[in-house]
Amino acid sequence: DPAGATLWGLAATRVAGKPFTVTEYNHAAPNDWAAECVPMIASFAALQDWDGVFLFAYSHGSEFDKGHIASYFDIEGNPTKMPFMPLAARAFLGRDAAGGIAPLRDRQVVYLPRQKMLETASLYGSGIWPLVKNVDPMLEWQGVLDRRVAVVFDESQANPFHVKLGDPRPAWTANGPGTGQYTVHDPPAFIFTGFAPAPAADTTPQEPRLDSLQTPFASILLVPADPTQPIDTADRLLLAAVARAENTGMVHSADRTTVG
Repeated sequence: DPAGATLWGLAATRVAGKPFTVTEYNHAAPNDWAAECVPMIASFAALQDWDGVFLFAYSHGSEFDKGHIASYFDIEGNPTKMPFMPLAARAFLGRDAAGGIAPLRDRQVVYLPRQKMLETASLYGSGIWPLVKNVDPMLEWQGVLDRRVAVVFDESQANPFHVKLGDPRPAWTANGPGTGQYTVHDPPAFIFTGFAPAPAADTTPQEPRLDSLQTPFASILLVPADPTQPIDTADRLLLAAVARAENTGMVHSADRTTVG
């Protein structure tokens, strides 16, 4: 459900010209789709040119090699998250050098008038995404997917700043439950997370593509072993492919949203 994603609200919280970090981010366990968490937040953060991302949490205790999912939020021992960490770190941290996803070229800054904030505070509370959409009704989630977004409170910048260059690298499609697909195709990284794909679109022989998926859902993160080489011509690649995981003997609720 891309329209209901938290990513757009995070992007709209960034203040132009200020460092921006995201803390306590996670797609908590138990979750059949938890493998989407790390590839999505790392790639989206790189595209938005954020300064840092902190997952919540590595561990709530001193046992650091549990080898199983131990809590709702700990990523240590969670096989849907830990395998992605080295590759995701490359994709995010390398964006200012070789081996990382480059920030989106398109940028948009939205001015938030004080009076507008006073008028809508009771409606939106701390939710800044609906406020930004109220101020700029033309800005939908699709616009945040392909442009760097920030807000300003300075009246001298009341005219929204917008540079439209176009960037086809990220894509997110969904037509109801069981159809969502999030992809990023950049020379240093290829990311897919979602459900079994439709037939591959026309690509060059060197471009990564998914011809079939033998499991209903999976997340895939691919980077060159040598960060100075692009994926299309690299001689060696690093691949993490994760579908679903649960502990042996784990008993889910009937709707698979929690455990007993």
